[in-house]
Amino acid sequence: MNEEKKFQHPMMAFDWLKNVYEYGLDASQRAILFMDILRKRGNNYFETIKKGEPPVLVFDYEVILTGKAMDRPVNYDLARILPRKTDTMDPEKRPIVVIDPRAGNGPGIGGSKRDSEIGDALSQGHPVYFILFHPEPLPGQTMDDVEKAEVRFIEEVARLHPKSEKPALIGNCQAGWAVALLGGIWLTSLLADLGNGKFDGAWLEENFESLNPGNTLWTKQYNLYANVDTDEERYLTFEKWWDGYTEMTKEEMHAIVQSLFVGDKLEKGTLSLDRKKILNLKDIKKPIILFASEGDNITPPQQALDWIIQTYKSVEEIKQEGCGHENKRKETAN
Repeated sequence: MNEEKKFQHPMMAFDWLKNVYEYGLDASQRAILFMDILRKRGNNYFETIKKGEPPVLVFDYEVILTGKAMDRPVNYDLARILPRKTDTMDPEKRPIVVIDPRAGNGPGIGGSKRDSEIGDALSQGHPVYFILFHPEPLPGQTMDDVEKAEVRFIEEVARLHPKSEKPALIGNCQAGWAVALLGGIWLTSLLADLGNGKFDGAWLEENFESLNPGNTLWTKQYNLYANVDTDEERYLTFEKWWDGYTEMTKEEMHAIVQSLFVGDKLEKGTLSLDRKKILNLKDIKKPIILFASEGDNITPPQQALDWIIQTYKSVEEIKQEGCGHENKRKETAN
């Protein structure tokens, strides 16, 4: 027995050396793949900039209405998503309109993967439309101009499908504007002034990243390194969108920060974009479906959902607002 143990000792040493060798080999191979993916990310960035930062949509589309042609031009377009060969589109099904988030990033995140809200709607036969934007805003455009353009876009979709239900709208996260509150509205004004009247979306992303420096500087990179053989496509797809910085006008940023996040005017029912009509969330009588996730701190549930408890005192009040609206409609009809 003792002789057997003595014989095993050198073998254990060889096993240890073998483990060290295999670990070193894996680490070196992983590091090469990791750096190659970062190289591809950089190339994607320069290629995207060279092309004028087109949407990162993986679906074919055609622009059917442009905001540049409106009385108050804006950098938004209405695009029709073209069905794939495997899709059977029913023009009488309810059209789906996806509105892209404009919070410093480039356009197209809502359809950057086949397995997405756009892909799911297409597979179910719905006509799908996408409201996208261009990197640079038109001089002097305001949030009121953008609102009017989007209303016009949705009216056009409804006109194209007269036998369908009214379009269903999907608005992707725009809560990124909230991070511009770092230090209050004066900092937003300063950054817009330094940009000669334009607010660089890169500042918004910088604030996003500063919310969790540990994730920015370590966790995100480590996760790629640890899963370098499987995460390349996911990582590059996200970074291609995340690194596509866009701009907003000073007027837009002022309206967003001062009215929505400092003054809470939308929650209070006192917001007016054109100084002619007041926007009150209680006036919305159609169903609103909200999705929120604790998966990141960009739009946590409390930020996405707290407007409900700020606007309504109780569930009963929500029901009463809806019932009151229906009763008024019936009385008017009679």
